[in-house]
Amino acid sequence: MTLRELFSHRVFTIPNILSFSRIVLLIPVWFLIWTEQYINQYSFETISIIIMMVATDYFDGYLARKLGQQTPLGQYLDPIADKITILGGMTLLYLKRGYPFWLFMYIVLREIYGAFFGYFLLTRRNILGKPNYWGKAGVFFISVSGVCYLLDIHDKWISDIPVMIALTGGLIAYSTRYIHTVFSGGK
Repeated sequence: MTLRELFSHRVFTIPNILSFSRIVLLIPVWFLIWTEQYINQYSFETISIIIMMVATDYFDGYLARKLGQQTPLGQYLDPIADKITILGGMTLLYLKRGYPFWLFMYIVLREIYGAFFGYFLLTRRNILGKPNYWGKAGVFFISVSGVCYLLDIHDKWISDIPVMIALTGGLIAYSTRYIHTVFSGGK
C-alpha cells in the first residue's frame, strides 16, 4: 500500500478524528504526570483523560463500521495511535511511577514485534493487519495496569499478570496469523 492509497479516501471522518485525538490526549496526560500535578486535585482529570483515550480506541472502529466510514487511513491510523499512546503512556509510568522494568520491556518488545510484522505484511503483501480480541484485551489491561500504578496500587494480580496473559495471547494469535499469511499466502 502506498501513501497515496492511504489518503485516497476521505481523511476527516469521525473514526479518524477519534484515533488522532487519542494521540493528542497523551499530551495533557504527560504534562499532569510529569509535573506530578495529578496526585491531588488533578488525579480525576488524569484518569478521565485516560478513560477517554481507551473509549476512543473502542469507538473509532465501532463507528467506522456503523457509519460506513472505514478508510485505508483509518485502518492504518488506529494501530499506530494505539502504539504511540501505549508506548508513550507506559514510558511515562516507568519513568515517574515505578512501573516494573520487565513488564515495560515486554510491552515495548510486543509493540515493536507487532509494528515490524504489520509493516512487513503491508509493504510486502499489501495486507493490512486486522485487530483481534487479544489485542483489544491487551490495550484494556495495559490501561488498567497504568491506572493502578498511577494510583499506587501495585497488586500483580490486578496490574501485571492480566497484561502478561493478554499480551502473550496476542503474540500467539498474531504470530499464527503472520506465519499463515507469509507461508501460505492466505489472509
